[in-house]
Order: sequence, then structure tokens, then C-alpha cells
Amino acid sequence: MKIKRPLVLGVAAGIILSTVAVVTPAFADPVSNSYAIVGSDTLQSAVDALTNGTDATGARVRILAGSASIGNFDAFAPGYNVAGGTIQTKPAGNAFARPSGSGAGVDALVASINNTTYGANGVAAVNVGGLVDIARSSAPPASPKANGILAWVPFGRDAVAYAYVGGSEADATNVANLSASQLNAIYGASSDQVINGTTIKAYLPQSGSGTRKFFLGAIGISNNTAGTAVYTNSNTLAENDATVFPTSIPSGTAYIVPFSAANWVSQKNGVAPNTIPASGAVRLGTPLKDGSDNPIPAVTGTSPLAPNPTYYSNSTFGRDTYLVVEAARIDSTNTAKYDATLAKLLDPSRPSSLVNMSTSASSAGGVKRVYGFLTVSDTTVLRSDTK
Repeated sequence: MKIKRPLVLGVAAGIILSTVAVVTPAFADPVSNSYAIVGSDTLQSAVDALTNGTDATGARVRILAGSASIGNFDAFAPGYNVAGGTIQTKPAGNAFARPSGSGAGVDALVASINNTTYGANGVAAVNVGGLVDIARSSAPPASPKANGILAWVPFGRDAVAYAYVGGSEADATNVANLSASQLNAIYGASSDQVINGTTIKAYLPQSGSGTRKFFLGAIGISNNTAGTAVYTNSNTLAENDATVFPTSIPSGTAYIVPFSAANWVSQKNGVAPNTIPASGAVRLGTPLKDGSDNPIPAVTGTSPLAPNPTYYSNSTFGRDTYLVVEAARIDSTNTAKYDATLAKLLDPSRPSSLVNMSTSASSAGGVKRVYGFLTVSDTTVLRSDTK
């Protein structure tokens, strides 16, 4: 479970970000009696709910591997909004660098399959053979390959927008509906951009983030590389985390960062650990407009919030997300590696599958809807050799 440090109340001039109310039970990384899942922060809370058990839909739902528990490992250590640290996924296995984000999770899975080493964020590489079974990914493979070793099984439909906070209401208004072209100029710049007198400080998650890669691609920036004015905390900044913003925002300034709409829904609805200030100072912006130039919000409603299907279905800012696994392990024709239990966990026709998208309250799909995900746009299982 992701638990973040609360924001500090403060600021003499400009907007005040109030303390975030966060439920903080004792934390420990899970103990897996079967499979270990790592990777994307975007899918993390929904998979946490499914593997740990939840009553969020009004029905008790927990996904097990037969009768064994599944270990879902967070992308970031609790209390921190930067990448780092280690995890131990199997009782007798090596401790290794915590995979922070989609790309890192897939890298760790590939190393596990190939019985090679994995390291990241200053943690030395060690052998991780057999220590990762599934990777969470909020982005599809960059180089699909028909007979690739990896199978990318669709998990749920998400969308990407951006969170923002302004030093004044005027500053907030100036960044509430930034277009894709404006975001391109901001995130490709070598200096802070100014719109209507508001200086915009652009933040970006760590380099292994699928949300980062998707967002930059959506606004027309290739190679997952932003301009030098963009703050990344040396490419370690957490995604979907409003605590990355400073607590003191001077008038004349606004901060923005990409944010998963599903994560915004789940945090605001109280089913996922909340990093968003209760004051309402941090809000969700939208780069989309309809034919009459009206903004199209990524989410709708108040309490509870819900995904906006119109925004989610947009081909630029809507996205399918995935659980990634070694293809041979879910292929019944591969007698050497086929794992029937793992295959059942990744069979969308089964209500007790992690990738089910039913509307039933007693299914995994029903839980994922509470966490802000909609039915995927394409049920095709993709293949690749790498992320």
C-alpha cells in the first residue's frame, strides 16, 4: 500500500496547501506465497485492493493464486515521493532495487525470465532470476513483436491529464485548460514559460514512468526526454503524487505535473491513499475541448468522482493499461513452462482474474471501476521482447 507523508500547512504569500488526511496503518512489503508483481504506480492501488482484499464495491473481493496470496510491491517506498530502496519478493530470494514505474517493472521481469541481474536508482544490480512474475504497465510496448517473450494482457482503460496548483486563483485559472500545444511548449522548454503573467513550473515523473512516457508522447515530445526547465528530481520523482508540489506557492506562479485520471478518482474517492490536499488547492486540468471550445474534464461528479467516458475514449489522452507476464507461462501449448494458476489470473473471462472487466460488484472488474478504470478499448494481448 502506498502511504505518503502529509503536506505541511503553510505559506505566507500565495496559496495555502492544507494538510492531507492520510490513513497510515503499519506498513510492510507483502509476503508472497506465490507470485510477485512490480512496476507501475498507476495500477498499484487497484492491484493492491485485488490482492489484499477489498470491500470497496460493497462485496468482499480478493484474488488469490489458488489458495496462496499474491505479493504486489509498491513502486515507491512508503513515505517517499522519489524512487529508491530495495524489495525482497520471495522468501529465499535476493533483495533488489525496487522497480519504480512501468518501464522498470518490465525490465525487472525480463531479467527474472532471463535469470540475469537488475539494478536501479543507485542500487547495485543482483541476480533476480525467478523473483518477478508480473509487471504492471501503464503504457504498451514500444516495439511489439508477434512472437515476443512477453505477453501484455489489457488490465483497464485509464486516461492522462495533469494536476495543477496556482499561487492565486488567477494563476490557477491560467493553467486549468492548457492545450496540447501549450503543454508541448512548456515541457520542451529550456526556461520556465509564462502564460498571462503566470510563470509555470513543470514537473515530470521519473524516467521509468509509463505515465511520463505516455504524456510526453501525447503532447508531441518524443524519446521520453523533456526540456531542461522541467523538474524531475534527477529522474526520481514519483508519479500520481500531489506531495511533489512545494507547500509554498507564491502569487504569479503555478505548478503542473502529469496525473493519471484513474488515480485521481481513486484518491479523491478515498479508496486509495490520498496525496491530494483537502483544501482543493490542487486540481485536475484538462487539455481537451469539444467543438464549442468547452473543456472536456477527465473526471465527472463530486463525491464520488467517476471517469468521464468521453475523455477516456480520446485517442490522444486515453490509454489502455496492462499486466505483463512471460508469454510461455500462460500458453497451454508450451508444456515446458505453462503455469495453469498464473494463466487463470490473466484470463479476462474469469471473475476472479486480475484482468477481468465485468461490472459485477463481486468481480475484479467491479473493483477496478471503483478505482477509476473503464473497460479497455482493445482486448488484444500484445507481445514484445522488451518494454
